[in-house]
Amino acid sequence: MGRLRQLERRHRASAARWLHRLRPTHPLEGLAIDTATLADFLHTITGPIVLVGHSYGGEVITNAATGDSQVKALVYDDASLPNKART
Repeated sequence: MGRLRQLERRHRASAARWLHRLRPTHPLEGLAIDTATLADFLHTITGPIVLVGHSYGGEVITNAATGDSQVKALVYDDASLPNKART
């Protein structure tokens, strides 16, 4: 929520206001399980999806978005990208 408010303060409110925010649970059981959990959650959403990942979440959103045509953008907030060996 804090980042959304920062965007609004920086005069990017027009984009920020249109966002419908959903927060899936994040089990923190390891990259494979966390990715599968998020990917399953994404299949319950209709319409375009923008994923935002912070820190370790960057790896999770990268992997979960792979092959999902509804995911239109990935946003990394101080996040890490997976090495090719970990995807």
